[in-house]
Amino acid sequence: MSVTRTFRPVLDPERCETCGVCEGACPARHLPGLADEAGTVRSAVARLALPGRGRAPCEAACPLGQAVREYVDLLARGRPGEALGAILRDNPLPRVTGYLCHRPCEAACVRGGLDGAVAVRALKLRAAWEGAGPPPAPGGGAGPRVAVVGSGPAGLTAAWELSRAGCRVTLVEAEDALGGMLRTAIPEFRLPPEALEADLADLGTLGWEVRTGCRLEGPAGLAALGAEGHEAVLLALGAAVGLPLPVPGWGGERCLDALEFLRRYRRGAAGRLEGDVVVVGGGNVALDAARAAARCGAASVRLVYRRGRADMPADPQEVAEAEAEGVVLRLRCLPTRIELDAGRVSALVGVETRPGPADGSGRPQPVAVEGAAWRLKAEWVLAAVGQRPDHGCVGGASVHEDGRLRLDPDGRVQGMPWVFGAGDGVVGPSFVTEAMASGRAAARRILEHLEETRGADQP
Repeated sequence: MSVTRTFRPVLDPERCETCGVCEGACPARHLPGLADEAGTVRSAVARLALPGRGRAPCEAACPLGQAVREYVDLLARGRPGEALGAILRDNPLPRVTGYLCHRPCEAACVRGGLDGAVAVRALKLRAAWEGAGPPPAPGGGAGPRVAVVGSGPAGLTAAWELSRAGCRVTLVEAEDALGGMLRTAIPEFRLPPEALEADLADLGTLGWEVRTGCRLEGPAGLAALGAEGHEAVLLALGAAVGLPLPVPGWGGERCLDALEFLRRYRRGAAGRLEGDVVVVGGGNVALDAARAAARCGAASVRLVYRRGRADMPADPQEVAEAEAEGVVLRLRCLPTRIELDAGRVSALVGVETRPGPADGSGRPQPVAVEGAAWRLKAEWVLAAVGQRPDHGCVGGASVHEDGRLRLDPDGRVQGMPWVFGAGDGVVGPSFVTEAMASGRAAARRILEHLEETRGADQP
């Protein structure tokens, strides 16, 4: 609301924020007849119905529902410790998300149309490094035993939520250290290792029983967790299997799954990529692979994507950083085959596209432009065209054809009333904070399940 030169208040819905002060003081709230007046501020206020009214758009957009306004205000007042405490109420990985969050809060910020959105992610990171939040609640309670399989964002968040409710958590991880793909596939230029280690160190005070290097081998491995006395199991295995590029020629020498390439890069085993590299895909995995390839000595790195720039699911900031590092985007280009020379990649061939009808995600489907062919010389082709989960520890009837778990409406894996699912293994590849939100929701469903089963055992 603003005051004009006539000193009369004027309501501008385009600039109105979400404080609700005018609503609380509006007489039309108490005398509904005033809402029908023509041209008055009180009638405009009474009829105003902005999305998220009563809750800031940044907070409504956050998958974790964090108190964005509160911790930003505390930082502005020079109180980073209290700001971190506000973050830790809803987010057990403040440093990780300070680097990796896809920032839906900033996209929703009401200042975006004025002087620029508040840099919420950067402020979260500042609080995470400068603040000293409240110590985590001690773990090792006497509550029910719950096993969480997988220690990526979904698994860690679920284990944290269960611990806060008094459960005794067993965290099972196939790799030799916790973190899931945060550790094995996210390159250090996006997530510094010290950030993950600092968050894990804080979570390490919760008293979990941690089993690393422990892979569940078939349904028997899952059953063994029940035999040990775990009253519920959460599967948070992620979607860590990269899909092949579905064109003739894939499988030749120097055709690489981008996720596998990133794993090699992360452990220092990628080697040098001599010659020209073409990465296919438009998500963060594709951008990570392209930037990592440039660091491995590639003569050139080009990223081929079948849609336009605005349709890329990757973080726009990472796209800009990749371009600044020399990665060249080839947009609206659909690969059709890989040329091989003596079994080794020599070129990627395809056609240009134009936007077609929207698909289920709302993005336009690419339609090939007849006669608009292209050919890119390449010594390497990295495919980042999708991921799928590996749920070999679960029976086939409980898994979709694409590898995702089949869940009942209450979050249980179908046919397995004590097993739950969360994260990318349920919804497919998602952003870090979305996986975390899924893990927290699954933990709360487990707590409801434990309350129901324990209540049923009472005489």
